[in-house]
Amino acid sequence: MSPSNTNAVTRYRSRRASNTGVAFNKLPAELTQMIADNLGDEDLRAFNATCVATYGPLQDPTFWRVRFLGTFDDPRQTGQLLPRAGWQKAYQVRQAYLSPPTRFNANAAADNNQTMLIHALRAVITQATPKSSNGGSKNLQRLAEFAQTSPTMAELYMMPSERQMSSHPAVNSSAVRNVKRDYYAVILCLASHLLSLNWFTGCSIYGFPESQKFVYASVAQAPVFDANGSVNLEWCAHVLNFFRMHITDNKHQTLYNSYSHLNDDEIPQMTNQKLTNDMPLAKVWKGSYAFIDRDECDRSRQLKPRTEDYADQNLDNEEPIQTMKLFRPSSQRCNDFNHAIFEHVLNSFGTSSAILPPQSQPQHFGPGPARQQPQHFGPPRAKKMHHAGSYPIEGLGWDDEEFYCTGYVNPLPPQRGIPGWKRMTMMKYFIDQWGQINTGALWAYEGVVLPGSQMVLGRWWSHEGVPLDQQYSGPFILWGVDASWDPTEAAWCGDHRGLAPA
Repeated sequence: MSPSNTNAVTRYRSRRASNTGVAFNKLPAELTQMIADNLGDEDLRAFNATCVATYGPLQDPTFWRVRFLGTFDDPRQTGQLLPRAGWQKAYQVRQAYLSPPTRFNANAAADNNQTMLIHALRAVITQATPKSSNGGSKNLQRLAEFAQTSPTMAELYMMPSERQMSSHPAVNSSAVRNVKRDYYAVILCLASHLLSLNWFTGCSIYGFPESQKFVYASVAQAPVFDANGSVNLEWCAHVLNFFRMHITDNKHQTLYNSYSHLNDDEIPQMTNQKLTNDMPLAKVWKGSYAFIDRDECDRSRQLKPRTEDYADQNLDNEEPIQTMKLFRPSSQRCNDFNHAIFEHVLNSFGTSSAILPPQSQPQHFGPGPARQQPQHFGPPRAKKMHHAGSYPIEGLGWDDEEFYCTGYVNPLPPQRGIPGWKRMTMMKYFIDQWGQINTGALWAYEGVVLPGSQMVLGRWWSHEGVPLDQQYSGPFILWGVDASWDPTEAAWCGDHRGLAPA
């Protein structure tokens, strides 16, 4: 192109930009903002850069507040105030890192992109207001979209575990560990979405062999909690991944068959309340547990490379999903049911399941009825956990026969900046034909109540009084289904009415 032609093009572009600026200069700022409000984010950035006349009105904090509230829940409803000029930054950060989701990269775990993604996810979770005046929660919808589209699940479960990191120098750093724990906390908050058959039927489940090894690990290898009340987020995420495979994978014919026949109000749901530390538990629960043979359990705990597959039992039974009611008893009833023998095993106010003196080992496999009588239980030896606001629970349910349970719920400090976690301990027991507790069929449970109090992931174990690394144990999952019951029926706790299969 000749110099004269180049100058002509330059003059034309200059006149065009000038004319554009003149055109928008004639528009009121409110009309410019109305035009901008109908643009997508990419077009909005181009519109903002068009000229001074379009740039100026878009610096108004009110414009960004309106745009933010059209996409996300109002953080002021959860007591989290944004500065007047903070609406624009909060909106742009969330949009930039949530759509499309930033990928997890352990080798760059400390980079700013992943830090900003975690910050955005944590804000969307903690600022969600499900009972908003305009219908459903915008934040929960964005979280659902993230769960559906993010590759984070696959990338996290394909990464070395924290136990393996010492042999992987490239990912053996506190930055990587912290980022993984942050992601695990987020994944656990999305648990109900990740168990949805609408999205994940027939999908590939990544890292299942590693998850299976995790869920059968002993409490010595993988305690659910530490003495400071911190949740073992990695272990819980593997419990979720374990049950996700059995629930959503229709090829294995385990939990999928029973789960797929549940009504919409019988499957896991997100909470309908904003997250707080004092959210009450659901009253009616469904759930399941898994176990493998004792010798398989022992072999799976060895640090050698895995050389065999283990068949998870109970999940392919005719009735693998049990129903249970939980309630807070009166103080008198609590005294009646709070047997010292249970607390010696559960250690509800200490760290994960204390070491007990040796005793006889029942031969029954899995947390169901058994018929051997154990010896005396010794006192727990553990530091006291944070338990302000703790309360007792009682329950009853059906697992081939009627069972009862008793235990405690203890609020926990926020985990990775997210509130609403709890520790639940309970003893599952059966009543014999003489109306007495069958002490040979006691199965202890310790679980993490996830934020929202609608799901529990945890470990059951046999109370045989052996050292922690020898306890026979396995995973369980519970989810709240109050919506599937009549409110008066859900609150009534006199018998197992409706819990037994027809």
